[in-house]
Amino acid sequence: LSGLGVEVMASSDNVLRGGMTAKLVDVEAFLAVLDTSVGGGVRVGALSHRVTDGPGWRRLLTPSEAFVVDEAEVSGPLRVERTGSGPAVLLCLDGAVTVRAADGSEATLERGAAALLSRGLDPVQVRGNGRVLHVRAGQTHTPQVTKD
Repeated sequence: LSGLGVEVMASSDNVLRGGMTAKLVDVEAFLAVLDTSVGGGVRVGALSHRVTDGPGWRRLLTPSEAFVVDEAEVSGPLRVERTGSGPAVLLCLDGAVTVRAADGSEATLERGAAALLSRGLDPVQVRGNGRVLHVRAGQTHTPQVTKD
């Protein structure tokens, strides 16, 4: 195998761990719900993106509306589009970038490092040379009910 895997999970109380963690592992329960049949699966990556409203960013299409994942190649200053009301994570995939928030705080990220973007720090800018992921809570869509 080769490449990079990034796991993004929505908040849940239903977690079964099968290994590779110092947290509680329940192998029997994990194996009881494991489906080993071959399936089509969902591939998220370079072939499944579209351009977003934010210049320089590509939205990675995921099977969940609970979160939004955007990717950018950074080669200078780039604004981090902060839609949504919750915190977000900026993860450096390659190279090195500096993240700067409106309050003047800065963090330099190299490959594998991440920064938590708290609420109220907008605007946020990233600069440098590298590739980053911006992960945040998705927009909750409430259907509109109209009376005829």
